[in-house]
Amino acid sequence: STADLEASFMGKGYGVLKQEVADVVVAALEPVQARYNELIKDKSYLESVLKAGAGEAQKRAYKTLGKVYRKSGFVERPR
Repeated sequence: STADLEASFMGKGYGVLKQEVADVVVAALEPVQARYNELIKDKSYLESVLKAGAGEAQKRAYKTLGKVYRKSGFVERPR
């Protein structure tokens, strides 16, 4: 509880509190960092994600560009 936390840090400086908070944050981020390290080593997976993302981005871009062409009165280019 909040009261327990206050009691445990009573009479201690901010340095102790900051170190405790830092330790908790580091511990909370350890699984995220571990997963990041796994993913960054798997180059083929990263490339597949980039290719899939690029394909999806291109589809959305063409759709948006088509709307712009229609609203501005331009003739849409064939793909």
